[in-house]
Amino acid sequence: MRLFRTLAVSTALLVVATGCAADGGDSSGPTTGVSPSTPSTSATPSDSPAPESAKELASQLVDAVDTATSFTLITEDNDPNDLIGRPGGYEDAAVIMDSTVKCSDGLGADCGATVEIFGSVADAVDRADYIQGLLKSSPILGQEYDYVDDGGALLRVSGEIKPSIAAQYQDSFGGELVKPPQD
Repeated sequence: MRLFRTLAVSTALLVVATGCAADGGDSSGPTTGVSPSTPSTSATPSDSPAPESAKELASQLVDAVDTATSFTLITEDNDPNDLIGRPGGYEDAAVIMDSTVKCSDGLGADCGATVEIFGSVADAVDRADYIQGLLKSSPILGQEYDYVDDGGALLRVSGEIKPSIAAQYQDSFGGELVKPPQD
């Protein structure tokens, strides 16, 4: 059953990634872990919106989510993961502060949510799969809702946030929930 699910998800994401490749994105890389809920439609390059920045997405989320209060842009000087601008890392990122959680380390998904922009959907899915794998193998690290959109953005929402608030983040962001790997 897992093999069938993986093949179905890989095929669905390959279709999305191929559409992104027509727009100049990279369609290479693994595409497992996303649970598709709605079919995606392909747009011609002239119909495709310009990729949103982390600042635009974070601002949109702060406006839409009742408990989101502010955001901080991630730079190479304040990135707690040292991934911004590096090979395999995100190109742009922002941390969203949420009033329902306590921020322990300054900048991270535990502050509420993080938006990470990658060069491709496959890179965003790889990052989400990596995070979900770590959290599954080390439950002491907590939980996280991870959503990937069709533009290569990853929204990481703290697992400390109530599901009803996480739903507000997803509704505003869109994207597909990335589930933990199955055994």
